[in-house]
Amino acid sequence: MIAIIGSGPAGVSCALYVARANIPVIVFTNHKSSLLKAKAIENYYGTGKITGEELYYKGIENLKKLNVPIYEEEVLNIVWQENFLIETNKNTYSANSIVLATGTSKKAPNIPNLANLEGKGVSYCATCDGFFFKNKKVAVIGSEEFALHELEYLKNIVSEVTLLTNGKTINCDSSILKKETPIKKILGESKVEGILFEDGTSIEVDGIFIANNYPDSNILAKKAGILSIDGEINVNHSMETNIPKVFACGDAIKGTKQVAKAVHEGMQVALQIINDYKKSR
Repeated sequence: MIAIIGSGPAGVSCALYVARANIPVIVFTNHKSSLLKAKAIENYYGTGKITGEELYYKGIENLKKLNVPIYEEEVLNIVWQENFLIETNKNTYSANSIVLATGTSKKAPNIPNLANLEGKGVSYCATCDGFFFKNKKVAVIGSEEFALHELEYLKNIVSEVTLLTNGKTINCDSSILKKETPIKKILGESKVEGILFEDGTSIEVDGIFIANNYPDSNILAKKAGILSIDGEINVNHSMETNIPKVFACGDAIKGTKQVAKAVHEGMQVALQIINDYKKSR
């Protein structure tokens, strides 16, 4: 089974080629592709002027015509246990190969002093950095499933973890330490020391984990031990990452952020998967 994470131009292009080669493939989507934000596209072959939303859903329709299973679920983590296990907010799935095509998204909330303390107590990956805060107090900033996933992972490592929703509401277990007050500022100069809230209260923490919205390709890559450079996944000429059978394409990797490039790279990944599949038969 081939699992494609992302339903933008790169992910859909890859899925179409793989499905037409009669290889089992599934697609995970949260319908948050950056293509949906494009007001108009006029430089893509054969479409004329078209909105990003129109082009996006034309791709989804093409997948449906080929009966490709589309799971509208948030992918939260990828682990290796004989096969790849994909953990979502609803279930866990097994796959022989994975394609990361969720693009990139700005994860950092606009909180004063947060950017200055990235790498100095501010992290974007609990799996990667949780160990460094063993038996310490930390906070997770977020208000959706991803934040709860990161918090659950940290509970067995740190002495105390508090969920901060920064003014938003979230339904969660009553046992979870939670504060919904908007955040005014991250405290500290050379390292994270605490968090000041708009109501004048504050808490002391040694670390802060950002878990806004959903994990994009770069965050998922970090969790799985996939190499990236300056926030972009590193791939070889076959679009394969440092982990065999894990590929990346589209905005998740280096290069121009254009629909034509993403579609081409999705095709490249698919052809490599098809070739590998034939060799294994």
